[in-house]
Amino acid sequence: MTREHLPAAVGRPGPVPGRALDGLGNGNGKLPAGGVDLASVERDLVEKALDQADGNRSWAARLLGITRSQLYTKLARHELD
Repeated sequence: MTREHLPAAVGRPGPVPGRALDGLGNGNGKLPAGGVDLASVERDLVEKALDQADGNRSWAARLLGITRSQLYTKLARHELD
């Protein structure tokens, strides 16, 4: 069996189906009239992903659809490491 026999998404970072996180807190996907603080939304999503992944950074990165390296950058940016 070679890579061509596997589904395209195997082994690639990306969100886990059925586990989308709504960082807006409203559940409907619409932005609040006053706008959002993107840094706060990102920090909240990183914290939620880490919590959902029981602290497993590889799993948290997959939940967020990013690489572990990108997660580490976000952890440092938001002083979560």
